[in-house]
Amino acid sequence: MAGRDENNKIAVDDPAPALNRRGLLRGGAIIAGAAVGGVAAAALTAPAAEAADGDAVLAGRSTGAESSTGIEIGDGTGSADPTLKLSNANGPSLYLEPLAADYAGQLELGQIANTVIGPVIGVDSLLGETTTFLATGIDLADLPTPYALPTPVRVLDTASAAGRRRIIRMSSGALDSAGRMTPKSWLDLEVAVEEADFVVPSAYLNVSAVAPVTNGYLAAYPPGDFPGTSTLNFQAKVTIANLAFVSTAIVQGRFAVRIYSSALTRVVADLTGVTIKGTDQSAGLAAQRTTRTAKAARRLRSTLTDRVRRSLSR
Repeated sequence: MAGRDENNKIAVDDPAPALNRRGLLRGGAIIAGAAVGGVAAAALTAPAAEAADGDAVLAGRSTGAESSTGIEIGDGTGSADPTLKLSNANGPSLYLEPLAADYAGQLELGQIANTVIGPVIGVDSLLGETTTFLATGIDLADLPTPYALPTPVRVLDTASAAGRRRIIRMSSGALDSAGRMTPKSWLDLEVAVEEADFVVPSAYLNVSAVAPVTNGYLAAYPPGDFPGTSTLNFQAKVTIANLAFVSTAIVQGRFAVRIYSSALTRVVADLTGVTIKGTDQSAGLAAQRTTRTAKAARRLRSTLTDRVRRSLSR
């Protein structure tokens, strides 16, 4: 029988000692092809090691972790090469277990999760860090982002001089002496000032006909030819409002919508939100895409939201 010496060391004629699972996982070493006392590679016949939560994944070993394991590659300096490259000529290279369709977890910047209705990712969007669906083949910075104003902005009240200050241009004789839109008149209404960093492709407007004199309708649409459809139908002496989602167009350096009235009425419009998107020509966006720094991201958000907010509060 094998024994131990006076220092409690394993004698040379002992059989191979059992592998220590935690030692293997944390040391990252697998004994292979070793022979102790003539017993060759006995350790390889042991059950596969299982990583506990937080342990590193070992190649060739299954993992029984119930929460997380980690793969750490590199010494912290980084490189232009991928940290992980997967290859499978006969099928998918990566499989992510899908979560429920109503998964509502907030992902941090760069994190990806898969749901049964599509993958989601944590991004630094135009309005701050958010969890959104992962879009492939599309520059997310160029996607229109809805922005609801915390407080609606009164952008038009034809009855007062202050309420008319956002009117950029109008048809001849569009307003009567009482500040009402005349029949078959139109006016172009400013939504936001044009900037090099962003565009405002559409706006949400709550349009009201106040005390109309006769039956008629209002139409909200991008400046240009009348599309022939109404946004709001009204009856004489009945004040009524309706919400409209309207595309914008550039008028004298400002994003604008057009309001058309078929009959004599006071018109009020409140801006409740806009959609915002970056422009490919923007130097701020180019810097953000090149450097991917937090400073550039903050500058981008300031450009697209703060400037629009300031424009609306004038």
